[in-house]
Amino acid sequence: MESAFVLPAKHAKKKSAVGNFKFSFVAFLVILVWAGITGVLGPLFGKLSDVQDNDNANFLPKSAESTLAGERAEKFNVGDGLPTIIVISGDLTEENIAKAEDFAKNLKDIEVEGSEGKVVGDYLDSSDPIFPFISEDKKAILLSADLSNEAISRALKSGEPALPAIVNSIREAASEVENLQINVSGAGGILADFFESFGAIDSTLLFTALGVVAIILLFVYRSPVLWILPLTSALLALATAGGIVYLLADNEVVVLNGQSQGILFVLVIGAATDYALLLVARYREELHHYASRFTAMRVAWKNILEPTAASAATAIVALSVLLLSELNSNRSTGPIAALGIAAAFLVTLTLLPALLLIFGRWIFWPKIPRFDDEDQKLSGVWSKVAAGVGRRPRFTWIVTLVFLGGFAAYSTQFEAEGLSQTDSFVTKPDSVIGQEVLAEHFPAGEGNPSIVILPVEQSEAVLAALGEISGVESAVPLLDAPVIPGVPPTDFSPRVVDGESLIYVTLNESADSIAARDLIVEMREVLGQIDQDILVGGFTAVNFDIKESSQRDNLVIIPTILVVIFIILLYC
Repeated sequence: MESAFVLPAKHAKKKSAVGNFKFSFVAFLVILVWAGITGVLGPLFGKLSDVQDNDNANFLPKSAESTLAGERAEKFNVGDGLPTIIVISGDLTEENIAKAEDFAKNLKDIEVEGSEGKVVGDYLDSSDPIFPFISEDKKAILLSADLSNEAISRALKSGEPALPAIVNSIREAASEVENLQINVSGAGGILADFFESFGAIDSTLLFTALGVVAIILLFVYRSPVLWILPLTSALLALATAGGIVYLLADNEVVVLNGQSQGILFVLVIGAATDYALLLVARYREELHHYASRFTAMRVAWKNILEPTAASAATAIVALSVLLLSELNSNRSTGPIAALGIAAAFLVTLTLLPALLLIFGRWIFWPKIPRFDDEDQKLSGVWSKVAAGVGRRPRFTWIVTLVFLGGFAAYSTQFEAEGLSQTDSFVTKPDSVIGQEVLAEHFPAGEGNPSIVILPVEQSEAVLAALGEISGVESAVPLLDAPVIPGVPPTDFSPRVVDGESLIYVTLNESADSIAARDLIVEMREVLGQIDQDILVGGFTAVNFDIKESSQRDNLVIIPTILVVIFIILLYC
């Protein structure tokens, strides 16, 4: 009888050894596959910022009034450049005014760093000379240089975006002008500073997220080495998702901006870590019950697959609801974030198990789980919490509902009017300083006017109505004859195309401010009473329409997500 049992035991050991070898081979193969994938996609992830589109106008639906106004304005051949304002201030003596005029004359010839010989003039929307305008108080000079959206959309030879390089080159040249303060502002200057901020945020967000996660993993695992594996998996998931997003954005399948890129970073790191915590905790428990770590991993993997997949699927479906958004930025953030969740799920459920198996039990050092059949689930603080919930479920959900309901009651007080673009900075970059100087010496909206497209027969009525609006500094029709600064026009006939004319409206509020957005509302209401076909557009109108679309999205997307998640939970 003894020999009958010995042979199967030996056979079982041999079979176990063969099985372990197969598992080890598969684990190595999984690691090699992911190394190859991230080897291809990782470099693309590093170039994500190159395919960002932070132009607000591109986020709006085609039906938005500012979008329609922009399309109708194209026929007037006035260009659709990015308004970039250069404000010169200081002691404007005759000598300093001459320096400012020389700077204006040579502005187009400033070489753009990293462009391999291109100058600022190559990126301007017009070849017309740049004329300096002196403020009424004789204390500041304004230069208006609209940048071509098409030209700045092309990356430099280095792969870096063109706009920050152009603006920084102008600022470097300005720093060499003595006795004058020269600031680059307007939409071009502000957006360039946003590029710089987003570039810093990308690395700050990533390293901050990694640092926080590393601390959490160290605290949870209490191991000086184990935390490295989940964090490595999270980074590879991020590289995979980022590389795919780069390809989609580069081929204009999705619109990537600084906001969605930052969300991708934090979401992938967080989701991958969350799934890893569940996998590692269950794997550690099973190591107490099985002598073979391969068997323990197989059992743990099967047990966490369903809840982890349900969690990932819920997040992906909820994020996909963002496709209902009117804003292109939000509509693309949904698929981008969903890709991040999918990458986190796939990497955590394939690469991380392979890494854990290859390194063996010692990776849990100093508290290595032994094959001792201890049930870790029946000890510890959280087991006592779970037991308490099980004993008094009704009391638990009632207390929880009252507690959360109290906080939810304050949601009715939430107001989201938004910030002006200059208020979005936590520091005061050059563009914000320039905007402050501009508002001090010029009408705050100077250099970045709103536009009104109207039937030409309504010109007098529209100009009269605009003159009655207190926030309007000036309203000037686009003339048919070219206007030379400093030379009074001789022909005041408006340019007429297809029976329509265009009026430039300068506001006495900063073009990116909330007060300016309120003026857009008033202008549309007043002009709509004259003719429903009149359109108000421009930079400020774009910002207002984005706010309106965001409010509509809140009313549509949030309830839809809640309904979708409720249905998923109901049937899962």
